[in-house]
Amino acid sequence: MDFKSLYSRLSSKYRIVVVEKFGYGFSDVVDKKRGIESILADTRAALKAEGIEASYILCPHSMSGIEALYWAQQYPEEVFAIIGLDMAVPKSYQDYNINMTMLKLSQFASAIGITRLLPGVSDSDAITNGTLSSKEKERYRAVFYNRTATITMLNEVKSIKENARKVESDNIPQVNRL
Repeated sequence: MDFKSLYSRLSSKYRIVVVEKFGYGFSDVVDKKRGIESILADTRAALKAEGIEASYILCPHSMSGIEALYWAQQYPEEVFAIIGLDMAVPKSYQDYNINMTMLKLSQFASAIGITRLLPGVSDSDAITNGTLSSKEKERYRAVFYNRTATITMLNEVKSIKENARKVESDNIPQVNRL
């Protein structure tokens, strides 16, 4: 729902597929390692299960930028282009201080419902500036409160520096420029 305002404008001209990684949005929460290999394997499996074949124009946001670059490194024939949406690159995490204590506190606050008492905490750009209907905004908030700092997200954050190093140790792919 974060990007519905964008993809809904493109969907009349392009086939749009939104893959929600484990632990985010409406997807399942899993407690497993989130190395870059397993994250990409999960995404590719989801696309394959739906019969969606390559090549793809990837539009990663944030940490998913690392996955997109890794995808282009490992399966260059599957990636036509990458269009980053505030996308992280390996150097983003070089000196990044990850505060796991604060993330675990957020997880605890979400689990006991404290985050619901904080005014505006769920009001992302999708809520304040997007094209979501009132019902979609309600769903967005419900998902937000249910999926804040899940164990899957924490495991991904714990692995992000190592994942970024793996991507950086290989050549950053040169994909098509549109």
